[in-house]
Amino acid sequence: MKANPVRNSESKPGPATTEGKARALSNLKPWKAGQSGNPAGRTTYGATVREWINVLGDASRCELQTLIDDEGELSAKVAAARQVLKASEGDGVAFDRCADRTDGRPTHSIAVRYEPPNDPATALARLRAELVCGRSVEPSAIDGSQSGGHSIPIIRLAPS
Repeated sequence: MKANPVRNSESKPGPATTEGKARALSNLKPWKAGQSGNPAGRTTYGATVREWINVLGDASRCELQTLIDDEGELSAKVAAARQVLKASEGDGVAFDRCADRTDGRPTHSIAVRYEPPNDPATALARLRAELVCGRSVEPSAIDGSQSGGHSIPIIRLAPS
């Protein structure tokens, strides 16, 4: 059975008493609306690696290897040194990662051409053909005439 700690009469009252709660609440200073206690925020690991890649970009391979081997270095600095070293040795993936971190990823755009179909059956046939073939199907490849008593368009594709 544990013994209850004996409270020294000279110690300050804790938060369990009303006096202690009042003292604890008096120390709190509420933030103003829209204010943060840490406006700059914590730097992310990625931001730190980006900064180290910029710093280590001109380092020699020997300097980079020394950084990697040093166990006392920051992990972000070692990770950046590894990427820069691999990129300097001709690793294309490492080079892309360094470029993405420092210059940002290039934007990708997709050109979409929409041609409104004459009828839903033709549009559906074209969509099916594009999904099956994995390539775009020109409208001229779709024969909208009836075949064998069915009104399903026939798709004539040239070999790819």
